[in-house]
Amino acid sequence: MNRVLIVGIIALVHPNDALSPSQIKSKIVKLAQGTQNGLNASPRTSAEINKLCDILKPSPQRKPALSSALNGRWELLYTTTTGNSAGKLGPLVGKVYQEIDLQSLRYLNILELGPIVAKLDATWEILAPDQWKVIFRSLQFSILGFSFPEKDLSATGIWRMTYLDDDFRILYAKGVSQRQGRTSPDLRSDDKQLRSGKENNDNVYILRRTP
Repeated sequence: MNRVLIVGIIALVHPNDALSPSQIKSKIVKLAQGTQNGLNASPRTSAEINKLCDILKPSPQRKPALSSALNGRWELLYTTTTGNSAGKLGPLVGKVYQEIDLQSLRYLNILELGPIVAKLDATWEILAPDQWKVIFRSLQFSILGFSFPEKDLSATGIWRMTYLDDDFRILYAKGVSQRQGRTSPDLRSDDKQLRSGKENNDNVYILRRTP
């Protein structure tokens, strides 16, 4: 059968499979717009983004957990979590950034909401070429530049990185309470969810490099 015809049939039956990585990323970014980091995404939008994440493999960085491409500042575009890591603070939703410094083994999860800034400080251990154990150390809030005392944390999270290139990341994460030995779907442990005992799948986090 003619190769052009085969490609055309595949494109009709599985239109997303015929897209290039840059086209898939653009489609994900477009779908994530207006969803408030995924919190307001419709089931249809979430399902479409999940499909695109599955298609966007393998990662150009074959060992993403070891790659220097992780270094820098990243903006959260979309997540399936409904916790603070999605930028939710009460009824409001802010911008979420991740700052990774490979040299100092330091990771910051930053929530910016008007004059309020929350910083979650962490480090990590490499478990596998595509996996980190993130160790959360402290949480600090500031308002209008005034910093409140840090709150020490005793929780860890598992990051499974499925895609990484120079400007785009996809990872799946769940938190682990060292105190109770259970898992929570957020990037940090959520005591209320841990107490409920509810089973949850890992949450996806999609991030784009930002200055």
